[in-house]
Order: sequence, then C-alpha cells, then structure tokens
Amino acid sequence: MTMGRLCVSRRAGQSVALYFVAIQMEPDGDNGKTPVEMRLAKMVRVEVAVTKTRRCQATITIDAPAFVRIVRSELE
Repeated sequence: MTMGRLCVSRRAGQSVALYFVAIQMEPDGDNGKTPVEMRLAKMVRVEVAVTKTRRCQATITIDAPAFVRIVRSELE
C-alpha cells in the first residue's frame, strides 16, 4: 500500500490519472539489507479516485507490489 499526496483541483469522487514508475529494490550481496541497485519498471498509467480533499491537496491510495514514485499526473 502506497500513500501519496497530490495537488489537484478536483473534488472528492473525481478521478486523477497518475503516471508512476515502480522501483524494484535489489538486495546487497553482503548483508542483504542495503539496496544497491534500483531497477525501473515501465511507466504505468493508473486512474485513482480522489478520496478526500483539503484546499488543493488530494489524498490518494495505490495498491502497489513495489515502491512507487509518481512521475507525472494528469487531471481528467
């Protein structure tokens, strides 16, 4: 589960298209704890619903199997 905040001008119940890249953490060969290589998966476009808004911030929730970094958003 990945939580994120995004500045949007949408009301609750409307959707936002998010473009994000999944980051897969590769374990360190010595101790298995430190990520030494981050491999970028392909960019994915996902529509999420705006659950609640406060001023220009909308709270979004994404179910993701890996760490994600939002790279671009597009209001629809």
